[in-house]
Amino acid sequence: MSDEVPTPIHAKVAQLLTSTDLVINRGSEDGVEVGMKFAVMDPLGRDIKDPETGDVRC
Repeated sequence: MSDEVPTPIHAKVAQLLTSTDLVINRGSEDGVEVGMKFAVMDPLGRDIKDPETGDVRC
C-alpha cells in the first residue's frame, strides 16, 4: 500500500443527472479514473445542509 498522497482534482459540477449522479468538468486527462469518489463542497466553504432536515451534509 502506498503512503503517497494523491493530488487533489478541483472541478465544478457541470450537470446533475440524478439525485446521486452528476457530471464534473474534468476527465481522464485531469487524472479522473472510473470509480473515483469526490467530495462535493460549497465554493465559499459554507456548510451544505439537507433542505428537509437542516442537517449538515458535509
